[in-house]
Amino acid sequence: MICRVDLDTILSKGLPAKIGRIPFTPDKIEIVGIPHFRVGFYQEPIMMTELNNHSAPEMPGWIILLIPLAFFTVFPIIWCFVMWINSRLSGWHRLAKQYVTDQTPDGRLWSGVHGQVGIVSYKNTLDCTTTPEGLFLRPGPLFRFAHPLLFIPWSHLTNVRKTTMLWLSMIQADIGDPRLARLRISARVFEQSEGSSLLDEASG
Repeated sequence: MICRVDLDTILSKGLPAKIGRIPFTPDKIEIVGIPHFRVGFYQEPIMMTELNNHSAPEMPGWIILLIPLAFFTVFPIIWCFVMWINSRLSGWHRLAKQYVTDQTPDGRLWSGVHGQVGIVSYKNTLDCTTTPEGLFLRPGPLFRFAHPLLFIPWSHLTNVRKTTMLWLSMIQADIGDPRLARLRISARVFEQSEGSSLLDEASG
């Protein structure tokens, strides 16, 4: 926005041609981007004789429609990529080569379990189903990309011991022999299921 003030109007009001230490010519003063301008020690604003408002151009409608479309297209791709990276960092993809299953879990279900596989923390996102034979393990629905359902027999969990993660009581165990990944999971899953026998063996 450019504001032009006629200097003759200023001089006719008795203001000097010099304000402070800044000299002015008897033509015009151009003030850019300031709708009201105060000079020197005068408290009254300079009168504006011309004010040109330049409004920003309107955004085309197709761009407005493109923004949500881009979000719902790009975000799922990024999310799936993150889940794929997690499956590699945690070792889930290695476990899937041996323990992937298409069985329907049939046992006691534990939803929203806090756990860790490898170096990746699955905070309150694991779904666990315990049976007399073993443990079904997979993340919740939003985290299942590149994380197929696993069934791990109790006999394939070794070096089972109690531990803590911050203030949480956890069970730590190695999966496979040789170890394919290390599992940390909420202690209640073991303590209140058939996995409690592994704790008895470890304590004995």
